[in-house]
Amino acid sequence: QQPLQETSSLMLRLSCSTALRHGTRSQILRNVRNSVTVLDYSSEVPAAGSTQQPRSAGGLFAGAHPNSVNGNGTSTRPAASVLRPPVNDIQRNAQQNGSLMSFKNEVEEIVNLCKQQTPDSARKAEELLRTIIQYIESNKDDVGDYTLIADRPKNIHFELVISSLVKNNNVQRAWNLNEYMDNLFQGKRYDARPVYTCFQAILSEFVKSGDAKRAEMTLDRMFELWNAKVIEVEPETMTIAFNNVINAYAKTGNAKKANDMLKFMGRLYDHGVHPDSISFNIVLKAYAQCGGRDAPQHASKLLRFMEECFEKGDPHVRPDRVSYNTVMDCWIKYGSAKEAVKQSEDLFDRMWAMSKNGNRDARPDGFTYNTLMNAFARTGGELAAVKTEDLLRQMEEMYQAGDTTVKPDTVTFNTAIKAWTNIGDWQAAENAEAILTLMEELYKGGEVKSAPDRISYNSVIHAWTKCGDEEAAERADDVLRRMEIFHEANRSKSKAEPDVVTYNSVMNAWVQSKSNKRIYEKVAPLFDRMMRESEQGRTKLMPDHIS
Repeated sequence: QQPLQETSSLMLRLSCSTALRHGTRSQILRNVRNSVTVLDYSSEVPAAGSTQQPRSAGGLFAGAHPNSVNGNGTSTRPAASVLRPPVNDIQRNAQQNGSLMSFKNEVEEIVNLCKQQTPDSARKAEELLRTIIQYIESNKDDVGDYTLIADRPKNIHFELVISSLVKNNNVQRAWNLNEYMDNLFQGKRYDARPVYTCFQAILSEFVKSGDAKRAEMTLDRMFELWNAKVIEVEPETMTIAFNNVINAYAKTGNAKKANDMLKFMGRLYDHGVHPDSISFNIVLKAYAQCGGRDAPQHASKLLRFMEECFEKGDPHVRPDRVSYNTVMDCWIKYGSAKEAVKQSEDLFDRMWAMSKNGNRDARPDGFTYNTLMNAFARTGGELAAVKTEDLLRQMEEMYQAGDTTVKPDTVTFNTAIKAWTNIGDWQAAENAEAILTLMEELYKGGEVKSAPDRISYNSVIHAWTKCGDEEAAERADDVLRRMEIFHEANRSKSKAEPDVVTYNSVMNAWVQSKSNKRIYEKVAPLFDRMMRESEQGRTKLMPDHIS
């Protein structure tokens, strides 16, 4: 009785119960001694970069037997605390011709614990599931053919527990339990069978947490089992799993590793797994986000390969507007202004050519136009500004003809204003203000997405400031008044509230005007207003060192 009072191990109580039915006092004591050491469930997931194989990461029966000892008699496993299952003892119904067990109550308890969706209930469900399986394994003579036990834990219960652990942010225990199921299957010790849903739940959690290396380790084992026809899913489903891992590396900024995974997929065509457009687009996005001097070249080369695959009839790879837009964006971010314009124009032309040849998914959209316009605006000069406004006009015409994917928005108009602002002469400022006026009119007509914002007004004021004369300063003052009126009239929706940059630009317009008689009488009131308004709570107008 003393050992029974010191431990609440379900294994121990079951073993003693068996001996009381069928055995002797010595068998009871032997069962007590063999059951005191309970397996350690707290083993770590293999560290990222570890040479340790994933399958030996610490499932219940991973590697050596948990109670094995080395040459000097000490345990080869870490010391484990006694398991304290939160359920009643397993009920057994003995028959004269053998023992027929039922785990109905325990299986129902596992299901109920998983439904509670708390970290503690998920842990208890895992402990109970492991304990039942361990009991069956440790009492094979008494249990007999366990497959005849209708109410024993099955695959669905492993899936429920793993899903519950993942949902309760305990991916490590989920990993260990999945390894335990894998080891049971590999050792043919129990008819649990690894399933895709368990691997995918764990993989998705690693992707979500940004642990790309462990996501890849999970994928490696998943693919191994799928290739051995243990996991039965369509090849397209495995492609999704690969895409998740590629995305994990992309999110961590490792474009090279994402591309390496893509290349590995390319070698799996004979196995039925193949990269698709999503795979390529994720890697392209990684190059656009991660940057680097060579990022635009790598992205362009990958896009060319996509085009070649499509032209050769590969049904899985179809470059779309996302592909082209991403590469264009990469050139804008990391290429020189001149090279960005050249490459962006080439990409734009290729998109139209691809679209006219039947690939409607490659047709330019609003993002395409905005990006190309931004490339022109960065270069400066009247020619670039004219091309930018031509693109804006083309978008308007296509939208009026029914193509809603190219509807100009605030970003579009602001880019066109920026192109004229960069020139710095009177006519350019007039053109910039004309676009601002168009935005105000469109907004009054119900085009909410064309509403001018703070950038719109500040850019036009800056355009007048560059002109450097008194009349230009007056025009900058007028734009400020229009901005205040627009903001007050649309206060609940407006994004055009003046800020310190707005007022600084107008004051600077007067300073640049060299109108000595009027500079102070214009600048001082603006500064005083900034001070007064900021003291009343409009913190965006707080004067700075430029003021």
